[in-house]
Amino acid sequence: MQALTLAGPVGKSPPTAQPIQLGTLTQLTEDEIRDRTRMITVRVFSGDPQNGVEISGSGILLDRQDPTSDQPSYLYLVLSNAHVKSSANEYYVQTPDGWLHKALPHPEAKQKFGDNDLGLLWFSSGYHYEKAVIGKSSDLKTEDKVFVVGFPCELTSPSMACPAEFTFTSGAVYLINKPLVNGYQLGYTNETKEGMSGGAVMDVAGRLVGINGRGKYPPGNRQYTFADGSGSPPEVQNLMRYLALGIPIETYLTLAPKQLFAKIKSPTIETTYTLRHQEQNNNLTLIISGMTGILILTILLGYLLWSKYKSRIRNEKTYQYLGQIFIDQSNQKVEFIVNENNKTILISNKPQDNKYNRFIERDIGGIKILIDSSEIFWGNNRLKPKATSFNKSFKLKLVDRQNPKHWILYKKKESQEDLVMIKFDNY
Repeated sequence: MQALTLAGPVGKSPPTAQPIQLGTLTQLTEDEIRDRTRMITVRVFSGDPQNGVEISGSGILLDRQDPTSDQPSYLYLVLSNAHVKSSANEYYVQTPDGWLHKALPHPEAKQKFGDNDLGLLWFSSGYHYEKAVIGKSSDLKTEDKVFVVGFPCELTSPSMACPAEFTFTSGAVYLINKPLVNGYQLGYTNETKEGMSGGAVMDVAGRLVGINGRGKYPPGNRQYTFADGSGSPPEVQNLMRYLALGIPIETYLTLAPKQLFAKIKSPTIETTYTLRHQEQNNNLTLIISGMTGILILTILLGYLLWSKYKSRIRNEKTYQYLGQIFIDQSNQKVEFIVNENNKTILISNKPQDNKYNRFIERDIGGIKILIDSSEIFWGNNRLKPKATSFNKSFKLKLVDRQNPKHWILYKKKESQEDLVMIKFDNY
């Protein structure tokens, strides 16, 4: 694997991708790769789809076990990122045909993967789906062309109705000479968006060579620390900020259980949905078929269930995403990322701001956001943000319960309130 090299002035975008020399392998057209990749890319939902999901990301149909006399359904493995799986109790996978399948974490994956940002789910289905063709990132050379795919959607979108569309981007790969934290070792110029985490990185032969997981221009430099604890030079960090990051497929292959399906033996997991309220519809169908004598009552019951479902959907659509708060304990900073005119804006206080009772102020889409850093005491305390407004029109949601440093700010859509103050409690 060739190392990342600094060609040209620091801060300049890397050059465009060049075709890879494949030798005996067949190079596919971009349309062929797009079509092949669409068939192996899935959406991954963490959380209960009846009450709203916590995270929406992407995944890869990595492997399949055909039905047997003991196992009447197909078993599938879905490779994604650990941060897409999060700590939710329930997982669902939406396959390319639109069906939604209940999934479970692989029983050995967490222990095997350690700190690497890899997650492995499994589900069973009576349907046959394609699986990825495995390649080798070690076949790549710097500036070779690669493709990244996924379903852009805010990872913390409060609704499964997030209009994520399959996205396919091309760019040039940059190979890093040793792993960064969480196993990342592939950099590429491809444009990626939130929600594409867990999607495939493909070579020009249509083979899986990596797992996408981190975007460009992060709100800090921690992701550029090497796994051995050593830091990368500032000039390297400046270059890498132009690159999205992925984990080589070899990392997964080295760590994965040797017998992937050996401990997966539950045929009862097969649960497939067409819509989020499919289970209610199934129950309603049973009522209709079993109680034909009280058809009117059944129709009334169905109407009530549908009304309840519509009310839940309305509740999920009441909040508008405003931005994300990152608490950088090591550098004693608070970073606030917002979307303004489709551009990502980073608002960050400096450590000295905490000493002068200063406010960080920003107008976003007619909403004034004040961040009060005057009462922050770093030390060994943890910080918890809270949103203060007159009518409680704003709320903060923790992204990862295990890592209370990343929060999402939402606003009630129907509220006319235009001022919110973010303060911090020590605990």
